Amino acid sequence: VKFAYHNLPDWLISQRKATSDSARRLEFSNGSSITVGTSLRGGTFQFLHVSEYGKIAARYPEKAREIKTGALNTVHAGQEIFIESTAEGNSGEFYEVCQRAIRLDQEGLELTVLDPKLHFYPWHLNKTYEIDVDVSVTADMAAYFDKLGVELSPAQKAWYIKKSEQQGEDMKREFPSTCEEAFEQSMEGAIYAKEMKLIRERGQIGDFLHDPSKRVLTFWDLGKGSDYTAIWFMQHIGGKFVFIDYHESHNEGWDFYAKLLQGKSYVYGEHVLPWDGDMKVAGKSMTTIRQMLWELGVQPIRCVTKTRNSWGDIKTNCRPMLTKCYFDKRNCESGIRALDNYRREWDDRQAQWKDKPKHDESSHGSDAFRSFAMGFKDMYDELAVSDYRTVYADSDDDLFDC
Repeated sequence: VKFAYHNLPDWLISQRKATSDSARRLEFSNGSSITVGTSLRGGTFQFLHVSEYGKIAARYPEKAREIKTGALNTVHAGQEIFIESTAEGNSGEFYEVCQRAIRLDQEGLELTVLDPKLHFYPWHLNKTYEIDVDVSVTADMAAYFDKLGVELSPAQKAWYIKKSEQQGEDMKREFPSTCEEAFEQSMEGAIYAKEMKLIRERGQIGDFLHDPSKRVLTFWDLGKGSDYTAIWFMQHIGGKFVFIDYHESHNEGWDFYAKLLQGKSYVYGEHVLPWDGDMKVAGKSMTTIRQMLWELGVQPIRCVTKTRNSWGDIKTNCRPMLTKCYFDKRNCESGIRALDNYRREWDDRQAQWKDKPKHDESSHGSDAFRSFAMGFKDMYDELAVSDYRTVYADSDDDLFDC
């Protein structure tokens, strides 16, 4: 802002002299001012511009919340707020406000002075995004352009192809063609960015409903206190790992989850808990979570082997297994969102991503998925030293044909 002000014509600066010029505030001789900050609590503003709200929400969720509860409340009804950002995954404050705007538009409701209105600008509206050069258009890229339903010039297609080569997996986040595409693209630091992009391109997120002829296996992450318990429901069908359902909730007793499973029309094969399923339940010195669930009718149960660190599990087992999985897009919607938004911790001091998952709302579904990946690893390890028909005599014959 200062750069713009100090480069105005001298005659204009002389009419609106800066009476206060500090790092965060410019005040002018006519009483108007421009202020920058994060909270801005206590002020009264006519115009508010929030920049890169999506990136703030992804990396610093507490700062994003402070903007929402502080800065947005400084602008009175009838004045204007502008929020602009690159999309960063499908969670967080920026995602929520955009989804609210989309829902209001879809419902055809008249907007009030406190409602958001979405403005999305796809890359092809920028007429400078053209290069006059011959490029090879692959079949996949041609199909992508056709799917957009937009008339693109050869120069625009050439620009998009060359820019994609430069940006790689970040192309759809930085230069989205549709609003949905912008939010589908994984955020910075996303652990499963490449894998989720690959399974979407292969059509592995779609309509994959329950097959009554096959048993259902469940894979859990166990919440403690107010933390969430997450459960994936999976069937092994024709050599494919098909996730047909997902559930997460918190502040519920173990009897709630037993009733939840019993209330579904599934025939279960096995329930796989993380290693802490064998931990003693608080207040019950001789009882484990596994024992409590077993007594409630959740049978059979197995706990996966405890490993040294989660990051090693993710690299060695979870990532390879994820590319082999199929997800029902409706019943697994919140679980898919968890995998999309599972990301590494950010190191402010080193200005880089840590080799450590960040614990947030996406952790529960992702940790339950780790129970799946590590659970099957344990099965394979056991099969290497045992006869599987002895070990798994109660399971479907086709369950382990992979």
